[in-house]
Amino acid sequence: MIDHPLINQYLFHPRRDSEQEKNNPKNVLISVDKEINIGSRFHLIDKIAPNLVYFHGNAELVSEYDMMAEIYLKQGINFIPVDYRGYGFSDGNPSLPALLEDAVLCLKYVRDHLNENGYTGNIVVMGRSLGSAAVLQLVSKLPELIYGLIIESGFAYEKPLFKLIGIDIDAIGLKNKDGLNHLEKIKNYSGPTFIIHARQDHIISFKDGEDLFSASSGFPKEYFWVDNANHNNILHTAGYDYFTKISNFIKLNCLNQ
Repeated sequence: MIDHPLINQYLFHPRRDSEQEKNNPKNVLISVDKEINIGSRFHLIDKIAPNLVYFHGNAELVSEYDMMAEIYLKQGINFIPVDYRGYGFSDGNPSLPALLEDAVLCLKYVRDHLNENGYTGNIVVMGRSLGSAAVLQLVSKLPELIYGLIIESGFAYEKPLFKLIGIDIDAIGLKNKDGLNHLEKIKNYSGPTFIIHARQDHIISFKDGEDLFSASSGFPKEYFWVDNANHNNILHTAGYDYFTKISNFIKLNCLNQ
């Protein structure tokens, strides 16, 4: 497992929420460890609707997804974004091992919380950028809970990403066996899969998106390659087509049978 103070220092860019955002009535704290809670926000429209559990990119917060939530709710999809340690109103400090372990505990909590409150729709997980690590961990650990996988701007290989942020993997002694194994994880998941990537991504190579799609054993599997977009403006470039494609993927492939 990749766990090194330099990686945790340079990879994560946590930000805190305002007091007003901390008190939003839709906020739910998820206990993942002693005195460590992870923030999430439950936007719910219908008890039989599919549930999109969303793990965001770096330096983002669940509180910044309220407008996106409104669009999904209008499409008949419950939307549940989840933060990481040190982000928003979550406790603790971020690290890769914590991100992976917390994602598993958070999804178990979400499923139980939905069931206890009468929400019966299937769960789809979506990860953007850094969030791709969380959702690929989830499909490797809890595939029985997941009826669909969506990855936006995800990374297949960690070494180029670490190099970009100034970390020499070889110099700090990390070996291939310590890696995240994203290609192996996606290969072992057979559920519906949708890969989204910008052709001009300047942070995570477009090849990462292509290789994730090629390695996927998902059925069905789809892709959306966004022209004239980079890592941070897929939504702006694709416009409403972005939501239409995601909503159609969920409704066609991930509804209760």
